[in-house]
Amino acid sequence: MVKAVRRIWPARKPSGTCVMQAIGDLSEKRAMAETKRRARGEDSIYYDRSRDRWTGTITVGWKPDGRRDRIIVRGRTKTEVKDKLRTKHQELAAGIRTTARYTVEQCLKDWLATLNTHAETTVTGYLIMARHLAGLIGNIKLVELKVRDVDFALGKLTEHLSTRSVRLARMILIQAIRNAMVNDLVVRNVADLAAVPTGKPGRPSRSLNLEQALAVLGQAESLGYQLGFQDLNKQQRQAYEQRKQWGLRVDLFEYQAKDLFAEYGVPVQPGKVAHTAEEARDIAAEFAADGHPLVVVKAQVKTGGRGKAGGVKLADGPDEAYAKASQILGMDIKGHTVHTVLIAQAVDIAAEYYLSFLLDRANRTFLSICSVQGGMEIEEVAHTDPDAVARIPVSPLTGVDAAKAAEIIAAGRIPAEAAEGAALLAGRLWAMFTDEDATLAEVNPIALTKDGQVLAVDGKVTLDDNAAFRQEHARFSDPGSTDPIEARAREKHLNYVKLDGEVGIIGNGAGLVMSTLDVVAQAGAPFGGIRPANFLDIGGGASAEVMANGLEIVLSDPGVRSVLVNVFGGITSCDAVASGIVSAIAMLTERGDQVDRPIVVRLDGNNAAEGRRILSDAAIGVVEQVGTMDGAARRAAELAAKGA
Repeated sequence: MVKAVRRIWPARKPSGTCVMQAIGDLSEKRAMAETKRRARGEDSIYYDRSRDRWTGTITVGWKPDGRRDRIIVRGRTKTEVKDKLRTKHQELAAGIRTTARYTVEQCLKDWLATLNTHAETTVTGYLIMARHLAGLIGNIKLVELKVRDVDFALGKLTEHLSTRSVRLARMILIQAIRNAMVNDLVVRNVADLAAVPTGKPGRPSRSLNLEQALAVLGQAESLGYQLGFQDLNKQQRQAYEQRKQWGLRVDLFEYQAKDLFAEYGVPVQPGKVAHTAEEARDIAAEFAADGHPLVVVKAQVKTGGRGKAGGVKLADGPDEAYAKASQILGMDIKGHTVHTVLIAQAVDIAAEYYLSFLLDRANRTFLSICSVQGGMEIEEVAHTDPDAVARIPVSPLTGVDAAKAAEIIAAGRIPAEAAEGAALLAGRLWAMFTDEDATLAEVNPIALTKDGQVLAVDGKVTLDDNAAFRQEHARFSDPGSTDPIEARAREKHLNYVKLDGEVGIIGNGAGLVMSTLDVVAQAGAPFGGIRPANFLDIGGGASAEVMANGLEIVLSDPGVRSVLVNVFGGITSCDAVASGIVSAIAMLTERGDQVDRPIVVRLDGNNAAEGRRILSDAAIGVVEQVGTMDGAARRAAELAAKGA
């Protein structure tokens, strides 16, 4: 009987194939069972047999039709899906909600669309480089872009582009991703972490090397020109300090700076501008209706020290806002008359900090200044407590990414409760600083509110007017504070800057005019400190009309006692300039503008002899010719002193 049983049920060891099949069936059953259990819950992960992929979902809300609004991720393994879900949660916590198919190519297109104020040739160059990048990594989702992907693309570009062009490609990708960060489409800028590989040799530079530049300077000194700040005497130092102020710039009012901040996502408190006390009351009434009766009435002038001068006051309710605005409007603050006030919602401030970005001309780079002590003049803080002010250089090639922003905030000793918000503010402030061609972007103070918000409560921005051709700086113009003579010169397309002096200056070429200003300041010292009255560059085309407009503008300044016309003939020859001067004086006389102040003319360069002959033959009583620039400057200063 026992043997029979053994024959019917033989003891047999299962094969490996059978075991693996059984385990596979069991795993699939468990996965399917888990799918049924978790498909309706949060962060569900299940195996999608139709796609042969693991799938994870996050419910972020409800659609108008009542269905769940979900984010879906897929991967080959459950671990991969878990990692993707974890990343999505981090993005959602940071306020990021990127569309499922938002790719690097779309990111580049969105950034290129913001360049509508740039020069056409610049945009064309950027577009070509963006196409190179799109062809290599354009199909990758932006949120899934890795540093290795950027390294791969830049490495491919080195096969046929120079190092400079590859560096430009990286800069374009950085700017495009930064634009996406401003719009909360991605958390970090991976392009910042990629290095620039060496490409093909570029075209040889046409710039002088150090040895050649020193040779040129040495030759210039041997000709009698004094170059360098250390060689200037007292009068020259004064002229140098004055010349530093001639750089064209656009200073913004606080409300304009805050509008610009808001465009780049820098958090600011709500506020509106009022030109009258009645408007201030109406704005305060709007805030009161929204449950915020306490407002701040702030004088809008382009100078510091408003608070100490009584230009910043708290107001509780519309009637008090009316009274405070009535006191501030018309006030004189350091020579600036208050024409407008900003009515801003008051915030409950727990702490105040300082942050700025500026152009460091001495070191040819950018600089960030950060301090835990805000709400006061940073110069005062630097004097009383130097250790509280951190100065962090910022490379124009790498800029400010999340890591650099955190470094700046840490150097400024901003406490932990405000560090994250302050770093986010710093990154967005840098984006505004670079995109708008600013030379200064200051937030003083950055306020940490009692409820944990980090806000830019006050702002100061200076834009570089040399970049006006690619920016919309005209929207920040302030006709009320513009000198009327400068306004008329701008209408006539003349490059004119009014100064406090007695000798009107007209020249062709900015470099020549700048040198003329220095020489006049030096020559005028023995005559009671006579100084140049203006900067006026008429450019290369010194036609009769241009010269007439220039003389009209210069002579319209009642402080001008003499005029120096200093022209070096180049493409426009000196005989054409001389003819222009003769015709200009005749045109002014016909207009009824009598030219009654002496005009000293110095002509040199192309056809100078013929130009001098034309002026001599014209025999104009107010025109006097001098052969050298030093002599002409001295004579103009002497005539100005006699006309005092």
